[in-house]
Amino acid sequence: MNILFMGGHELGAKTLEHLINNNVNVVGVVVSKNDNDWYRGVDEVANKFNLNLYEEKNINDQNFLNKIKSLNLDLIVCVNFDQILKKDIINLPTIGCINTHASLLPKYRGRAPLNWAMINGEEYSGVTVHFIDEGIDTGDIILQEKIKIDEDYYISDLLNKVKNIYPKIVLNAIRALESNNLNLIKPDLSKGFYVNKRSKDDGKIDFSKPSKDIMNFIKAISKPYPGAFLYHNNKKIIIWRARLDYNISPQYESLDIGTVVFNNSNLFIKLKDAMLIVTNYEFE
Repeated sequence: MNILFMGGHELGAKTLEHLINNNVNVVGVVVSKNDNDWYRGVDEVANKFNLNLYEEKNINDQNFLNKIKSLNLDLIVCVNFDQILKKDIINLPTIGCINTHASLLPKYRGRAPLNWAMINGEEYSGVTVHFIDEGIDTGDIILQEKIKIDEDYYISDLLNKVKNIYPKIVLNAIRALESNNLNLIKPDLSKGFYVNKRSKDDGKIDFSKPSKDIMNFIKAISKPYPGAFLYHNNKKIIIWRARLDYNISPQYESLDIGTVVFNNSNLFIKLKDAMLIVTNYEFE
């Protein structure tokens, strides 16, 4: 099976290396040609194994399609790739194109699915390998693995789980396609939804929300993301680690919601029904 790999960042790099180490026939590797270091890493793996490397601004461009036609592709595999495949390239491989998405599709189609799942207090997230069609994360599901989001998880913990799953589930999907041992699931899109890309400015804390929602929000966008923040005395404070204390000390009961109190090395913030004890923060 001739496979073209498209990907970026650590997830893409780890998955590509795992495929090569398991004798998957990767005949070429595509990375986006841009200045965003977030998507680097895959090119280094391609160079390490002397694979054909394509750096492309637009993989739907006819010039690129002409380049890869001679590869006689059976499958295109996308892992953390930042371009949308259109009809002509989707139809190029004999088997099709597959993508790996960090959610239990059809829920959380689109961008930043892990962050949104934690923000919304989901008990589970997961990883899905699916065929690519002309929609966004709407193709038939090949494999899916569920991840429990433990109560004490921060986004970095969930990312570590996902990093371990991606290489294995992609390899398993390829093996299933090779052997034609498939049990495809057509997603019921009425039971799912899209989520949007998040930006740094989306991290401002809304103190009118319930305490648990605020805690979920902090955990969902902590490192390696930009972090939840508030302003105090015209200074921006980014919160990295915190916990809730529902036994509010009498000295804090009369404080307005959102009031900030510095106590030794910790930061105390009055919420609706709890104190937010911030144990790791920084000024920006």
